[in-house]
Amino acid sequence: MISRRNAAIAVSLFAILAALYFFRAQDNSALVRKIDERVTKGFSSLGVSDNDLISRKVSYWRDGRQRGTRLEYAVDDRLRHDVPRLEKDLRSWLGGISGVSIEGTGYEKTGKSGGKTVFDVVSGGRTVLKLEVDNVRPGWTGVAEAVKPPKAPVAVQAATAEKETPVAVKKKAPMVAVVLDDFGYSSKNFDALKALGIPVTMAVLPNTPYTAMACDFARKNRMEVILHLPMEPKTGKDFLEKDTVMTGMSGDRITEIVSRDLRSVTGASGISNHMGSRATGDPDTMRAILLEAGRRKLYFLDSMTTGDSVVGSVAGELKVPYAERDIFLDNRNEKVHIRGQLQKVEVAALKKGSVVAIGHDRKLTIETMAEYVPEMQKRGIEFVTLSQLMSVSK
Repeated sequence: MISRRNAAIAVSLFAILAALYFFRAQDNSALVRKIDERVTKGFSSLGVSDNDLISRKVSYWRDGRQRGTRLEYAVDDRLRHDVPRLEKDLRSWLGGISGVSIEGTGYEKTGKSGGKTVFDVVSGGRTVLKLEVDNVRPGWTGVAEAVKPPKAPVAVQAATAEKETPVAVKKKAPMVAVVLDDFGYSSKNFDALKALGIPVTMAVLPNTPYTAMACDFARKNRMEVILHLPMEPKTGKDFLEKDTVMTGMSGDRITEIVSRDLRSVTGASGISNHMGSRATGDPDTMRAILLEAGRRKLYFLDSMTTGDSVVGSVAGELKVPYAERDIFLDNRNEKVHIRGQLQKVEVAALKKGSVVAIGHDRKLTIETMAEYVPEMQKRGIEFVTLSQLMSVSK
């Protein structure tokens, strides 16, 4: 018979081993090494040697229960390639590595015949390799445009007119609704948000330490509040909010969660998905959420975290007002990237008439907006709440 002492020792050892396994599972270093090996080998096959390496930096990070490695390096391509070929090669080198994506951040001309481009290799929503390639040809008009500041509205409209059939001049200014996600865990950005001087739609997480304060702040500063409803993602399930709406839940259970969350997020005009790449693609889950939204006369904002979303079709069936995100502002928490996304917002608003832009409750996002928003306003962009934009778009 096992003694209590031996049983206690066995339980302790099991707990230690489980903890070690858990933390090991959250470390991305092996993945980064694999990515690094693939990219290094790929460049070598193209004739880019160690002598062409300009810089290399390895950093280590820890975020709660996650930890890992991040690489940054630059290589001199000496005009061997252009941007489209590099992107194609990168995708080929990294093919088969699950959960890895590549994002091009643009092309910047630095000489008579070439410039530099930067690619982010992303896994789990985090940049694991930032690759800068110097002395590369553009060869891709879209990349150059991504980092080129937009001209004045008249010039943009004139360029558009050359491609499209002239239409009647719109009386209303191009409108932008900025939605900032994830309020509820801090109040540190409230003052900066207020100083922006524009209406912002605040997506507030329910039942968090600062949920009530965020709702009160919005009410006092003429901003709009929506419930940022935690919903099941395809990945990242280790860090879900309490009572996240999961696919497979009964309609009654989902209604119960939405109702309780709306009691927490007071004065909400609508609902948006927090994460939710799996839930927004599930008709039964979305039908339960949208039925409750319709009953309460609320709209739903789909952040479009998946190309498989069924929100539009189910909302149309139930006749529930809904909107879709056009542009993300801060998928990368970098000033150059955020400003570039704001430029895209401006160009899209001038062309389409209205844009829904989603960012986050982050210091850098709000600081960058504070610098660029006044320029957009001077060029005729009007900032509105999401409700205002939707009422005009009907």
